[in-house]
Amino acid sequence: MGEEYVDDGEYYGDETGFRGMDGSLLGLILPYAEGGLAAPRWFDVRVSAVQLARDNAGRNVNFASSGIAPLNGTPNIVLSSDNLDFDQEWGTRVVVQRQVGPGSNIEFNFLGAFNYNASSQVYDPNNGLFSAMSNYGRNPAFGFVETDFASFQGIAYSSAFNSYELMYRRRWEGRTDRLQGSYALGVRYLQLTEDLDYKTRTVGVFNPQQLPGPYFMDYSVGTNNSLTGFQFGSDVWMTIIPGLRLGAEGKAGIYGNHSHQNTSIYATSIPLGYFETMRSDDVAFIGEVNFSAIYRVNYHWTIRAGYDVLFLDGLSLATENFNPGQPFVDNPTLVPSRVPTLNDNGQILFHGWNIGVEYLW
Repeated sequence: MGEEYVDDGEYYGDETGFRGMDGSLLGLILPYAEGGLAAPRWFDVRVSAVQLARDNAGRNVNFASSGIAPLNGTPNIVLSSDNLDFDQEWGTRVVVQRQVGPGSNIEFNFLGAFNYNASSQVYDPNNGLFSAMSNYGRNPAFGFVETDFASFQGIAYSSAFNSYELMYRRRWEGRTDRLQGSYALGVRYLQLTEDLDYKTRTVGVFNPQQLPGPYFMDYSVGTNNSLTGFQFGSDVWMTIIPGLRLGAEGKAGIYGNHSHQNTSIYATSIPLGYFETMRSDDVAFIGEVNFSAIYRVNYHWTIRAGYDVLFLDGLSLATENFNPGQPFVDNPTLVPSRVPTLNDNGQILFHGWNIGVEYLW
């Protein structure tokens, strides 16, 4: 026999685990040890609460400056996407497994119900705010009545995603009883939707177009990303003591991303609105890593906690699809005409804690 302690309680280092601990304090906190070091890693249903932080809204995009930008200088930016501060958001993960053969199973995995919101505003009672729509008051000179010499400019951002996976998993046992893991392959679908609202308001101290005030612009851009593709994964688990394990899992895949952006602009000079839509089919990437610890409470229930990292690349983000080309003046000799665009090269990093339970029938 490998490890063996004979005392009030005994630990057997083979497959039997702990015995004789029921009446001791240690016995109250030790995990359920049936199966010993080499107990198969298995559950039927897992439900976890997941708290993920989103680092930023994508690459920095500037919206407003204080004062007209100097001809040969840098504008004094007072409103940008870097001002958006996301809180950590709660979502859920549900995993259901079905055995289909010795050491193998089909697995359904849902991760989602996340909804991120952030906003930022700037005010100037002297109407000194200028917009990216006019290159901060430089094109045309002194800007547009809808967006410049403004007293208020603000941005509001929202984002949500849901992920669905169907995987085939094949399990393996290590040369030592403490080590086991699995390989997995399958398909994943992830949908990410985003909305950005950019608003400007001014009392109109400068009005070369002689438009009735007050002057405003409401700019909205929404994006939708539908990522579908194959992914591969693997996990490895080490038994610390029977019933207590540490593990790590990684998954990655190349996906096709069918994305689009829809833009609408309402302003003093275009009260009926300006609209555009652009679509794209491109390649995207998803990589996911999880570090976890599990503690068996009894035969049926196990507590699981860990840390998740999720990285997405090749996305159409709402902030990065803000287009400062103006729709107000239909005169290319005065101001270049607006050209619809779609940027699908965005990246997002999510990371945070999770805690939940696994149930074994």
